Amino acid sequence: MKLKPVVLAVVAAGLVGPAFAAYGHAQHKSAPAGCGMPTSMTAAEATMNGNGVVSGSTSRTCWHNKVKLGGFGDFAYTHAKTAGGSPSKGLDLTAAGLVFDAKINSNWSFKGVADYAWIGDNETGKSLINYQTGAVNSNFDDSKTLNMDEALVTYSNSDRTPMYFKVGKGYVNFGSYSNPYAVLPTLTQYMSQLNENYIELGVVSGQGWHASASGWMEDNPIISARKHQGAMKVGFDQRHIMSGVGLSGDFSYITNLETVLNKSAYGSGDAADQKNVAGMLAELNADLRGGVKAGATYLRASKDLVIGSSSETSVWGVNLGYGMHAAGYAHAVSASYEGSSEGAWKHRWAVNYDVDLAPNVKGYAQYVKMEKRAATASSAKAWLVGVKGSF
Repeated sequence: MKLKPVVLAVVAAGLVGPAFAAYGHAQHKSAPAGCGMPTSMTAAEATMNGNGVVSGSTSRTCWHNKVKLGGFGDFAYTHAKTAGGSPSKGLDLTAAGLVFDAKINSNWSFKGVADYAWIGDNETGKSLINYQTGAVNSNFDDSKTLNMDEALVTYSNSDRTPMYFKVGKGYVNFGSYSNPYAVLPTLTQYMSQLNENYIELGVVSGQGWHASASGWMEDNPIISARKHQGAMKVGFDQRHIMSGVGLSGDFSYITNLETVLNKSAYGSGDAADQKNVAGMLAELNADLRGGVKAGATYLRASKDLVIGSSSETSVWGVNLGYGMHAAGYAHAVSASYEGSSEGAWKHRWAVNYDVDLAPNVKGYAQYVKMEKRAATASSAKAWLVGVKGSF
């Protein structure tokens, strides 16, 4: 990958312009003085945002105290290689975007996210390593497109009801992931990330419980499944079950997992064989004493997702993390493993490191190794070092 001059100019302007603030569900900033739009995210607001971008913007750009503009970016050096193949490497802007928030009135709000990213919601653009074929994507610029990934209207009145309503385009509330533009997503994220035009009805209780139901019309001609699709989720977030210990988790269900993978496993042309493959995903996370975090995930399909196979696809994973402050910086390191019962990959190992370089700058590094299921197939390795954040 060759870094184009225009990309370098954009990145330079972003780094010397408004300060970046690390984006993600865990990063929430207080609203700056003189701006009526709140930028701090309550637990309920973070839950309602689901899997979309939470920018945590610190920008003072406001109009009529009701409209706010922010943005995010991810700049990284990547190196990926399949055993026996040529490496793909280079320095590039992997994702950038604008976040638009508007308070229509006390109960109605609008959120829009326009992104320029190489990650797409299809089977060839969800990872630097193609999780279906095992091939390494050779050039970010060949895959980057400008999209309106989120354009959602939300109704919420927590003073009167714990229920909320959303309609528009965005990431369906199936599974849980903090970054929809991950360069090397987990197998679980790869099989749960879905961007659609949908409606959602949910509830966020004051006791740490939440639930939602989403529905949409499937218009992908590749998938021979029923037009009406849906997903549901129930979960809890109990951060103070005992001193220094928190526990959270959720259970998700989707009527057709093939919708997420953007392909049909039943490619024989026999209409009787073209069925929906329901999927379920469970996740459990624990915050322990001393900055230790642990988690587990399990995904299962109701039928096979590979032509000619009679087994049910399943993926399970575990992760362990540790956070600390050293030399004036906040550091976090984590390790994870995923195993798959079916599909191209049998094992996935990963190590991640993050550091808050400054209040508004986050650096990160990641190493991933994947092993193919067939004994004669090639494994793959990838690592990246980058900076990401929002303004």
